[in-house]
Amino acid sequence: NGHYCFMRDVTEQKQAEHRNAQTERLNTVGILASGIAHDLNNLLTPILGYAEMIEAGCDDTPGAAKDIAEAAKRAQELIAQILDFSKDVSPDTSTFHMAQVVRNALQFVQGSLPANVKVETKLDADPDTVCAIEGKMQLMVMNLLSNAGDAMEEEGGVLNVELKSVSEGVQLIVSDTGPGIPDKVLSRIFEPFFTTKPLGRGSGLGLPMVREAVEEAGGTLDLVSRPGDGTTFTILLPASEKTASSEPKEKSNCGPLKILVVDDEPQVLTVTGKMLLHLGHEPICFGSSAEALAYDGKYDLVLTDYHIDGSSGVELAEQLKDFDGPVILVTGNYDSQQELPPRISSKINKPFTLKTLRETLASVTGQ
Repeated sequence: NGHYCFMRDVTEQKQAEHRNAQTERLNTVGILASGIAHDLNNLLTPILGYAEMIEAGCDDTPGAAKDIAEAAKRAQELIAQILDFSKDVSPDTSTFHMAQVVRNALQFVQGSLPANVKVETKLDADPDTVCAIEGKMQLMVMNLLSNAGDAMEEEGGVLNVELKSVSEGVQLIVSDTGPGIPDKVLSRIFEPFFTTKPLGRGSGLGLPMVREAVEEAGGTLDLVSRPGDGTTFTILLPASEKTASSEPKEKSNCGPLKILVVDDEPQVLTVTGKMLLHLGHEPICFGSSAEALAYDGKYDLVLTDYHIDGSSGVELAEQLKDFDGPVILVTGNYDSQQELPPRISSKINKPFTLKTLRETLASVTGQ
């Protein structure tokens, strides 16, 4: 008896799948652009409104600082989601809370849903941890939500999202009260590039990617749709025995530090300096790399913008020949999946809070 070995190079196939996945992500961002703009404008309204009232000396602004901070934090979260979503999906699996993925997807999609669509949620699964590629799971949920909204665009209806624990794992149910899917379309709905949407509204890659994400996670997908009776997607994912990573414990203030701060945006430079003073440190602020390099005083740490006067904070750090202390990079779009350069100790994403600044300083100084 002999043995047969068959080999097939799937490199091109995998590369094509990767390109299709990225195309669908960017296509989804394009579809949701109006919703993103709607959300950001809503968040900017109280920020600008309260700021002008405070500047005008208006006394009728109780709680203004709290409302401004809350709106800014929500805008920060939305921008972080957009940046993460536009990047390549990490191929690594991780353990995470599925409820949080669904909430993120809902926040991202909410503004682009038709005004006549009511969203109802029930996300009380316990436990709700799964082990999968988190980026693909979020894209999967967003596609299902967006498609449900499109189905009810003309007549309106209810979009129901439910997450619950069952004996087999974690179950996600996305249903709509739209017109349903005709039988002739239902048989082709998972075919790549097949779409019933108008030109420019769909790539035909969304639902194939939904199925791919579910299968990669070891789950199952069930679809029930009848003309005139809505559509329901039921996804079952294996529950993970691992615990999702928890938030790091808050660290106390580190000891007083002399900190070289470099940023070519005057307002950012000013507020960063004031935040450091509030934390008990001594900021030495410069608006350019040249000024920072010309400074011959002593300091314990460098806090530098990533993009600065046509150069970069990384280059500045490398040019500080007589300084071997920690360097923190401040950035609005540095890839979180990219390793930090050897000379950089840590990074802070803009916009940042006092808590983030305090914790980062403590982490690099060991205090």
